[in-house]
Amino acid sequence: MKCPNCNEKLHFFKKKRLCQACNKEYCKNCSLEDPNIIEKLSSKGWCWTCYLNTQQILQQPRRTDSEVYQELMSLSQLKTSNPFEIYDVVNCIGQGGSGIVYKVQQKVTKKFFALKEINLIIKPEKDIRREFLFGYTHKSTNLVKSLEIYKYEDVYYIVQELMTIQLSKFLQLVTGELSENNIFYILKEILKGLVHLHSMNYIHRDLKSDNIFINTEGDIKIGDFGEIEELTSEVSIRNTIIGTPYWIAPEVCKNRPYGQMIDIWSFGIIVYEVVEKQIPYKKMPISELFNKIINEEAPKLKAHRSEGLKNVALSCLQKNPFYRMNPRELLGLKCMMEIKGNCREFIVDIINRS
Repeated sequence: MKCPNCNEKLHFFKKKRLCQACNKEYCKNCSLEDPNIIEKLSSKGWCWTCYLNTQQILQQPRRTDSEVYQELMSLSQLKTSNPFEIYDVVNCIGQGGSGIVYKVQQKVTKKFFALKEINLIIKPEKDIRREFLFGYTHKSTNLVKSLEIYKYEDVYYIVQELMTIQLSKFLQLVTGELSENNIFYILKEILKGLVHLHSMNYIHRDLKSDNIFINTEGDIKIGDFGEIEELTSEVSIRNTIIGTPYWIAPEVCKNRPYGQMIDIWSFGIIVYEVVEKQIPYKKMPISELFNKIINEEAPKLKAHRSEGLKNVALSCLQKNPFYRMNPRELLGLKCMMEIKGNCREFIVDIINRS
């Protein structure tokens, strides 16, 4: 008898698990134990595919691949005029692997926006359209909003609301440690965006402090949806190795199928960064980094931190995705419900003094 996933022989003396959903036996590497089963010698668990299918936060029904493709290709919002006839460039505010971001001013209204320029040589057309559509259709105040999309001379331009600063740069402006009250406020705002993103059946796949943005009103929003992927009724898991190395989950490092829980691991690294004001494993070679993420104990907060804060980090940085809390569960923790004072005012003050 062989494992249905990897074809490894399932010997009597080797650890194997019976998937509770599809009722097939899998080897240890292609399955997960069920933490809800008390018996230590139980062979019941989940295969990766069934586990990922049951773990999605499904407030909205999944669309089919065909429905997604048709929407991306039709894209009724697409404009074919030159955006620089409507917007004046103020300055370049960012540059990444997928394009350049400018601060622009609308010529008529004099309002400021962000304009992302993406060349088709760098990124497939379908992925650019998906990035825009998610930002355009979501209804969350904790996700950066896309407003317009242009295609002019084989270059795409996405107009977005203008944010002031990345979370990574904001943390550099803070003198000393952040109070735990302000830490929980920042984390809660990120989680609110993540709940909405997951409820729409998406995975961000590149969640990190550089992709969390703050504006002059103190609003905290998840942005940069360049690597976002939608889970459909046909495809409920993904295999592509994607993301920024220091924030990548163990299952991605192992090149295993993954679901939305990779975003929770990345959020756990953000928790560590907000608290300790540095990322774990900094300046480490990628090969060594992946080995550390897979085989060594997950990074822990310093001993003097509160139990609530340590519990949030621990609940996210579980090697086994089955044990990670989802965004709704994290928001329901007592420490997330006891935020006091005007944290937004504190954040605005830091930005204004920079």
